[in-house]
Amino acid sequence: MAQGTSSHEENSQEATAPTGEPGTRLVFTNPSGEQLVGILVKPEQKNTSNDVVVLCHGYMSNKNSCRFAEIADALAVAGLSSFRFDHPCALNGESERHGEFRMGNHEEEVRDIKSAVDFLRHDKGMNVICVLGHSKGGTNVLKYAAEIGDVPKMINLAGRFQPMNGLEKRFGQGILEALEKAHPEGIERTEPWGMKWTMRWTDFLGRANLPMTVYAQKIKDDGKVELLCIHGKDDETISYEESKLCAQLSGSACCLTPGNHNFAHADEFIGIISKKISSAQLVPRVLRGYATEAGSSKPSGGGGGGGTFLIGLLGAGAGLYFAKEQGYLDSLLGMPPSAKEITPEDYVQVKKAIADLLDHDDYDDGSYGPLLVRLAWHTSGTYDKATGTGGSNGATMRFAPESAWGANAGLKVARDLLEPVKKKFGWISYADLWTLAGATAIEEMGGPEIPWRPGRSDKDEATHVPLPDGRLPDGDKGSDHIRDIFYRMGFDDQEIVALVGAHALGRCHPDRSGWDGPWTNAPTTFSNQYFVELKENKWRKKKWDGPEQYEDKSGTLMMLPTDMALIWDRKFRKYVDLYAKDEDKFREDFSKAFSKLMELGVPFPQQQA
Repeated sequence: MAQGTSSHEENSQEATAPTGEPGTRLVFTNPSGEQLVGILVKPEQKNTSNDVVVLCHGYMSNKNSCRFAEIADALAVAGLSSFRFDHPCALNGESERHGEFRMGNHEEEVRDIKSAVDFLRHDKGMNVICVLGHSKGGTNVLKYAAEIGDVPKMINLAGRFQPMNGLEKRFGQGILEALEKAHPEGIERTEPWGMKWTMRWTDFLGRANLPMTVYAQKIKDDGKVELLCIHGKDDETISYEESKLCAQLSGSACCLTPGNHNFAHADEFIGIISKKISSAQLVPRVLRGYATEAGSSKPSGGGGGGGTFLIGLLGAGAGLYFAKEQGYLDSLLGMPPSAKEITPEDYVQVKKAIADLLDHDDYDDGSYGPLLVRLAWHTSGTYDKATGTGGSNGATMRFAPESAWGANAGLKVARDLLEPVKKKFGWISYADLWTLAGATAIEEMGGPEIPWRPGRSDKDEATHVPLPDGRLPDGDKGSDHIRDIFYRMGFDDQEIVALVGAHALGRCHPDRSGWDGPWTNAPTTFSNQYFVELKENKWRKKKWDGPEQYEDKSGTLMMLPTDMALIWDRKFRKYVDLYAKDEDKFREDFSKAFSKLMELGVPFPQQQA
């Protein structure tokens, strides 16, 4: 028996499949000591293989949801066993639960799956060939494949790949903010069928902060698991775009089938699932790649693709039909691919295209560079380390209300400026493009090299949760406000002063912020001149009808109240003095801080390691 598991079994009519074939009720123990109940269905015919498929249910469901009993029956006809079980938080499930109901308990549910796999292997002597998860279970399958990866085939059946999506649709507008305010007591909720439970902020964050792009990249890089994403074409609960994105990033296959989220009234779906699972083990590894829709295919470059899995699906006429309908055979039939493997040279070309846009005699001081730095800064500076929300990942400034924040006034010019680059290099996300534009602009204006790496994805307007206004710095505030804003992101005083040094670039506009004028006499050249001016120049309040700002004796240069706070605050002042004296030190510290800013909240694979 596997360590940490125990079991007993008994025949149970509750496990009867639709055809009348009985299942066997099995009980095993998870690492938390909870007794979990599952149903093992074996083929009726003798001398079949000892292979078994594990079926994992989703949120507010149980082991008999999503037509799992019918899938089990179809697998049995195909000569395969199946095991479906209830997680402790299953709705009307049989398993034991210690503690309260939770929805963000992905870590625990992945451990449940591991316990089921080990139980079947060590206690029952079976060969687990595939794990299939539906909805939340599909999300768990991706986490399992990336973190454990000890089962060769995995199916993500209409699972969430962008966990933040749908939270407000399900629980109401502003749910995360409401839960944060109600922490730690939580908010009581009663479901339409009468179930009562407590929604908690930390529990929701356990779902919202899942690094799904990291999981996808690891699945691709490791190459240990063949993943297939399957989605119903009439699914109104989770968008097909999420499965498609998962397939693209993991180097896997994605199949669009008949059915809604639970595949009701879609009998073809049962046969498709059975054929795909039973065929996958019969075909050698002759092809790697992914396909997501008609006419779209690309090699995975040696990653953990679903190509072998895909070829195995084509043994029957229905499988061939769906593969051809969705474009999965394009590469085999000699049709040209519409996507290609992205290389470092591709990003070099994007940087060149950005650099070509910068100089423009009719804009401000002859360059869009400072504006692109501000775009990268403001799309990244929304990060909140306490909740893990915000940051450059998602490129949410494309959507209201963030696009209309006062702090973002004028940035539509920058976003529109980059649209031709986005159209030319359609494979790059807006989130990567905007941050790369900021790094490129700094370097083109004589600044230090800014470490930058790709990996950001774009959120969907219909399903993303808007961020609260007030996360970006306000120029009319003092040192307490500055620290509140930057400490929230995880910066210290030295990093704060280094980042504000970007005010060496650009100017303020009365029609945007209300303030007017540049900070230095060379607003398109990166230097430490901002600190030199701040320290050595004489500043006085400007007498005008606009908001409070400070000007030098000539009236040409200006400083904001937040700028003046850097020399009025003793702890900030020492770094102003340092950078005014040592430009090399400023360039070094700015490069590190700006790179850190643009990576806040981005789930890079390196963070997983």
